[in-house]
Amino acid sequence: SSGINAEYGELLVEQGYTIIGMWSYDEVELKRVAEKLNIKFYTTDKDELLSFQEDSKKKPDLKTLVWVATPPFQLAHITKEILTLGYNIVVEAPGASSAEEADSLYKGATQFATWLCRCPYQLRNLPAVIRLNGLITDRKYGGVH
Repeated sequence: SSGINAEYGELLVEQGYTIIGMWSYDEVELKRVAEKLNIKFYTTDKDELLSFQEDSKKKPDLKTLVWVATPPFQLAHITKEILTLGYNIVVEAPGASSAEEADSLYKGATQFATWLCRCPYQLRNLPAVIRLNGLITDRKYGGVH
């Protein structure tokens, strides 16, 4: 399974976010979720996603997102490439496979866009997640919008 969570997408839309594009390797789930959430641009082709340009040439605001759902071993590489487009990104968890990878993505996000990552509910009590939450809350790492 690609891990695409349509309910999570519905929550984002309810909170005022606009998902302008979506990428996943799972074509069946991708189409199902994109149609359910009325996401006009979705693809399983990474190069097609990287050539995607929204109609507007201006930089998207914080409520405009591209959603990436892929296995953890691919996530950081693909996310880094998408960051260069200047789009804000929602990624399926985990967002990185190591602290170094997470730091690299954070640095890329501060240079190009805002990188968002969700943490599955079942991981919320892990010491690393609690520590990261504290760092974000204390504004020592990243930020919350």
